[in-house]
This record gives sequence, structure tokens and C-alpha cells, in this order.
Amino acid sequence: MNSAAQKSGVTIQLCMPLPCHVLQTVAMNQVTQIRASGDYQRQAYDKNQWSIGYTSILHDSLGVFPFKDCFWSNSSVQTGCSSSVCQEPNADLETLVSLLSAGPVAPADRIGYLSTVNLMQTTRTDGVLLKPDAPARTMDLAFSLGFKGTPTLLNLTSASSSHTLQDGQTNPPFTWHYILAGDTLQQITITPSDLGEKDDGFLYVFDYFQKPLMLSHFSETSPLVIPALRPSGDTVSFKYYVVFRATKSYSMIGEHGKYAVASGQRIFSMSQTSAAGRTTSNWSFYGAANEEVVFDLLHTPSGKIESVTCHVTSISSTLVCIETQTALSCNC
Repeated sequence: MNSAAQKSGVTIQLCMPLPCHVLQTVAMNQVTQIRASGDYQRQAYDKNQWSIGYTSILHDSLGVFPFKDCFWSNSSVQTGCSSSVCQEPNADLETLVSLLSAGPVAPADRIGYLSTVNLMQTTRTDGVLLKPDAPARTMDLAFSLGFKGTPTLLNLTSASSSHTLQDGQTNPPFTWHYILAGDTLQQITITPSDLGEKDDGFLYVFDYFQKPLMLSHFSETSPLVIPALRPSGDTVSFKYYVVFRATKSYSMIGEHGKYAVASGQRIFSMSQTSAAGRTTSNWSFYGAANEEVVFDLLHTPSGKIESVTCHVTSISSTLVCIETQTALSCNC
């Protein structure tokens, strides 16, 4: 959808929907997604084209998914390119934002240049996208920080996946928060209250791209402190964190190697029972036939992190962890 605008006698081509077009979708049930960004064009490279958190607020409020436009998933120089810029320096970020939009993921690399490493962090092996529950949107904190003094747009977004723990009690949903910050230029401090979470001693946070996996307690007194992120040329400096809530026994950190570590397209049920000194935790999940799925787990009492590999035999399977006074075991 293109719109032409006049400014100082010059025709400007706006290659994305305007707010009036987005608002029109409320009368069109057939519309499920709409562009939330400018063009991804190599002729006039815009390294901030990925930043769609502000427009996603409008899209999500109207019930349509924001689409980031196509992107190159590979950071290598793509030969045969006729544009002035034939390399994507932020391929991992472009892929991550496309997935967190909860809309279409549309890699547009030349044939033979798709990045399997990046793209397989967005999907199951059968092509089903592992998405958050709703699009990533600019956090309220970005407004309170960005409008102190000279107004500044901060690329600070969050999305989430939520699941209900079935344990015979009434629990609020267990939520995994996905926090992305890029080129923010200033230190940012995030507390549980910024995410609408209760500080009860069972919250943890980790840097998705830090290997090996390292967990930190997350509380009002031990907040997530994101350092000032400064660009270098065309390279965006960004951080991606996941916050999750643990149980008193085995806890699901998330699916290893997937951006949305607790996507509803993967996990569909979680339960926990305790009796006679034995606690059993179950996570049921979808998958493609013969798919290998790896989950990272936390044994909360000991702080031990372990990974369990599951093989899907049909379309779903269950991961079971058993804790007794003398033994711990997890299997599928």
C-alpha cells in the first residue's frame, strides 16, 4: 500500500500504511496483518527500519498483527545484489524482531543465502512459527524515561508468553517476558513492577545470547540493568533478555535455541503435583513428527540448570520431571 504526500513541492512516496489505513482495518475482518515499518530497501539502507515497537501498539490495539517487512537473515555479502548496500549487518536482530512482531516472518535473501541458524530460532521444523502471545510493543518505561527533558524515542520493547500452572491451586499465569533494547544510548533499569510482576523471590532473568546460560535473580532490589547501548556504524547494539517465574521444584526456563522460549505454539500444558515426598512436574508440548526439542530446566532448590532432549513421535509429547528426597530425574 503506497501513499503519496506533498511537502515543499516534492512528492514523497510513503511505502507503508498511514494511520488512516490502519484504522480502516476495524471494518475489514479479512485483514489479519499490516505493515508496521518503512521499506526494507538496500538502495537506501535504514538500520532503524526494524524498530516497530511504537507502531505495534496501534496495530495490536486494533487486532491486527504488525509486519516488519521482509529482511535478509544472513549477514554475509549477498553477491549479485544490484543495490548500493549488499550486506545486512544486523541479520540476527532483523530475524528476532520479525518473530517478536507475532506477524509474518519473511526472509528475502538471495537463493542459497538464507541463514538456517537465525531462522530456525523462529520456528518448529514443520514451519510453525514459535511466537509470543502478542506483538512486542514499546514498554511504558520507555515513555517515562524518553520524555524526561528532551523527548527521545527509546527502542525498548517487550512481549510475553503465558501459561497456567495446574497444581490444584488458584495461580496467576506464569509469564515469560521477552525484553529487547537497541541503541538506547542510556542505562535502563527494569524492575518486576515494570513488567506487572509480583516480587516474591521466584523471578529470574537471563541474557538470551550469553553462552553458557546464566541465570540471575530478578527483584525490586536486584533489577535488570541494561547498559547504555551505542551503535557502531551501521551495526545496532542490542540486548535481548528473558524473565521467567520459577516454581518451588523443577521450573521451565524455556526451549533451548528459540527466541520465544515458551511459545504457545510449543507448550500447551504445564502441571505439578506433590504427595508423599514426591513432586512431579509435567510440560506437554506440540511438535512435528521426529522433531528434536531441547528444554532448559531449573531445579529451583539447588539452582541446578539442566537440558533435556525430547523426540516427538507424533504431534505432541510430554516432559516429566520427578523430585523425591533422594533422587531427581527428567525424561520425555
